[in-house]
Amino acid sequence: MSSFKKVTGSVCFMNKNIKKAPQIILSKSWLTQGYDSLTSILPNWVKSGKPQPLLSNMADFVELKDIKEKILLLEQYRILSEQVNKVSENRESMNSFWITLNGAILGGVSYIKDMHINNPNPKNLFIWALVLFGFFLSILWSQTLRRIAKDIEIKNAMVMEMEKFLPAKIFTTSYQIKVKTREKGSLSSTEKNIPLLFCLGYVIGGLVLLWYPNIL
Repeated sequence: MSSFKKVTGSVCFMNKNIKKAPQIILSKSWLTQGYDSLTSILPNWVKSGKPQPLLSNMADFVELKDIKEKILLLEQYRILSEQVNKVSENRESMNSFWITLNGAILGGVSYIKDMHINNPNPKNLFIWALVLFGFFLSILWSQTLRRIAKDIEIKNAMVMEMEKFLPAKIFTTSYQIKVKTREKGSLSSTEKNIPLLFCLGYVIGGLVLLWYPNIL
């Protein structure tokens, strides 16, 4: 009788464990499905635990898949090359404008200096105004040249990146020759120094006016 009770008790205990087991399995499977659904919407670099790489160079600037994109690349290369040439032409015209303007200022200073005025105060005032005006214009000229040089360098880098997928590497070869001759900058040293020379001239002129006010 006692053995029958033991067997009955063990059977009941097994039945209870069997009833609880599916619940545990179901709860674990539900958590697994929830975790999988959550990670599925995350980016790959988050799931891998690695930071997202940033573009440190222009390797992804050009991406070709078929012949149509190669034709489009050639057209974009032509447009960008024309823009580079246009910027260079505008730079030359702008330099001529700045030189002419500074020449007019110096001519105005010389004209006012030779004027016969009994009261020298208005003459000094006009000359100082022209000197300061020319000085700040020369600074603006120098800053404008720097911006143009940066723009040309960026466009040249884009053109050379495109030339990696083209048979003739015109800009790349030209750049390599400039590097060998130590003239790789988009602007010549003389072109960069002209505004600084004008600034220096205006500073010297202002110092002369301070030290020798009766020179006029």
